[in-house]
Amino acid sequence: MAARTRSAYKPGTMPEDWKRKIKTSMLTKRLNDHAMGEVDMKSTQIEAARILLKKVAPDLSTVAVGQDPEAGPLVVKWES
Repeated sequence: MAARTRSAYKPGTMPEDWKRKIKTSMLTKRLNDHAMGEVDMKSTQIEAARILLKKVAPDLSTVAVGQDPEAGPLVVKWES
C-alpha cells in the first residue's frame, strides 16, 4: 500500500474548494437538532462538527462596541 502524502498547505489555511464541500448548513442543522433532543450525537461527532464549522464560519466570540463621545451618554433599556 502506498504511503499517504501530507498536505502541502500551511496550518490554518484551507483551499476554497474544500470549504465549499463542507456543508455549513447541514452541520448547523445537525447540531441544532441535537440541542433540541431530536438527534443523538456522540461527543466525537459534536467535536468534529465544531472543528469543521470553525474552518468555514466566522467566530463571533469577540465583539467590539464603541460610542461616539460627542453623541452623549449611552442609554440601554430592557423591555419585556
